[in-house]
Amino acid sequence: MYCNKCGKEIPDGHRFCSTCGTQVASQATRGETKVSAMFEPLTQAVKLDPVMAIMSAGSFLLLLGPFLAWSVGRVGAATLGLGWTGGPVVLAAGILLLVALVLSRTGTPGAWGIIMLLLSVLALALVFQSMYVINNYDLTIREGAYISMVGALVAGCGGGLEYHNASKK
Repeated sequence: MYCNKCGKEIPDGHRFCSTCGTQVASQATRGETKVSAMFEPLTQAVKLDPVMAIMSAGSFLLLLGPFLAWSVGRVGAATLGLGWTGGPVVLAAGILLLVALVLSRTGTPGAWGIIMLLLSVLALALVFQSMYVINNYDLTIREGAYISMVGALVAGCGGGLEYHNASKK
């Protein structure tokens, strides 16, 4: 079990956190199911570093968008895929966002927050450009473009949050 205030692990049977002294809610911990206990380290990690969760989700969606054309069996469909000009660049932006996220944890977070924000804006511009081209050919814009667009927006929020958190310190 983990402390709700500081996130440190509390040994079973203890009524207070040994780090911060917060009282453990005994009723809530006794009623915990095995499933919620299994996800507790993940929820604690998200509480401690929300930017990591936001950027990971945004990058995953950016990586998923270009590959969605193959997963739904519509290789020739009008979707953001690797066959379109913007598809490989959006895929590269998703990979670069993950690299920037890792580097931000080892270097200067504020500068990497700006880089993440700029990469997200670049990916979003490419998605919109691809949507414009698809629409220009009178084709249907499919889910890959929308998923990549949401991923770029989420990653942009994560980059902005990273920069904001670093500027507060």
